[in-house]
Amino acid sequence: MKTVAEEGKAPFSGSTLHPFLAQGSLAMAQSASNQGAAPSTTPAHQEETTFKKYNSTDAERYAAYRPTYNPKLIELVIKQHTSTDGQTLRVLDIGCGPGIATRQIASYFQHVLGIDASPAMIAKAQDTPCPSATGEQAEFQVCNSEEIDQLYDPESIDLITVATAAHWFDMPRFYAAAAKVLKPSGSIAMWCGGAFFVDPDTTPNAQAVQAKWTELELEVLRPFEAPGNVLCRELYEGLPMPWTIDLDTVSADIAAAMPLFDESSSMRREFNANGKPDPDPMFAETKGFMRHFRIPLDHVGRTLSTASPVTRWREAHREQLDKGEIEDCVDRVIRVTKENLPGQEWIEIAIATVLVIVKKRP
Repeated sequence: MKTVAEEGKAPFSGSTLHPFLAQGSLAMAQSASNQGAAPSTTPAHQEETTFKKYNSTDAERYAAYRPTYNPKLIELVIKQHTSTDGQTLRVLDIGCGPGIATRQIASYFQHVLGIDASPAMIAKAQDTPCPSATGEQAEFQVCNSEEIDQLYDPESIDLITVATAAHWFDMPRFYAAAAKVLKPSGSIAMWCGGAFFVDPDTTPNAQAVQAKWTELELEVLRPFEAPGNVLCRELYEGLPMPWTIDLDTVSADIAAAMPLFDESSSMRREFNANGKPDPDPMFAETKGFMRHFRIPLDHVGRTLSTASPVTRWREAHREQLDKGEIEDCVDRVIRVTKENLPGQEWIEIAIATVLVIVKKRP
């Protein structure tokens, strides 16, 4: 058994965050719920099917209620990419959905491409303007992440972005395809959000509210998580990197592609794990959080409803829901939240986030 790292490549550079005290009740419920939990293991790849089945109504709802990303995150991606000799001619956003992240990254590049495995998501992305730095509209197509080398020319892409989607990829196949289409010194930037935390400074009964949200995530929905959801919740801790893949278990062409990525110039950085704020001045306006929102409570419910474990929970309980025998899992957490926030129709939340950037060698 051997990996690229075991063949003498430099260690993964990365990341640790500045230490900072957790905000009391913001992290308490999460910590308590994790006590006694079995150690996490690296989930096996499982193809995503929930979003692929989306129709136009589902895609409209997803586009309306999924939040955008902090512009500081996009700036970090661009800074890391260009500071390691990456260029800004062409970007490819993979797993683009309706184009939420694509529109945020587009202004940095002359040509913008987006792909998704869901035809309904691509149709929604095509209906929404997404101009590049030159005013050229983005080009969206249906395609799987592992097949981008069949759609795009060799060494034609400067940056690949993957917003909240890499956990559904067959990573060895994806890396092999990416190695073909990326230019030398090109980058793959992957990020996702993990746990939700309520802001104790603006949330009455914050500990009780956080406990209910943590119960939804770690007890109610956990049986309906796919391996990709686990990777996301654990902030990509177990996401395979090119240098951690067992080269004896993959095809020869995939094994040959893994050393094309440079561990020493890649990075991984977590933000706000377990509810801890980051003292970096760039997050001063968002209370030390990469992703921090004030959002109407009803909107929160609709956002949670776009999560695939919620969809699978509802599918499993459809008959009971239709008969009124049980309360919808999201409706319940929003109801209990409202009961703890008398007269307050909004809530401030933060989302733990991770950013991983993998560099192709020059």
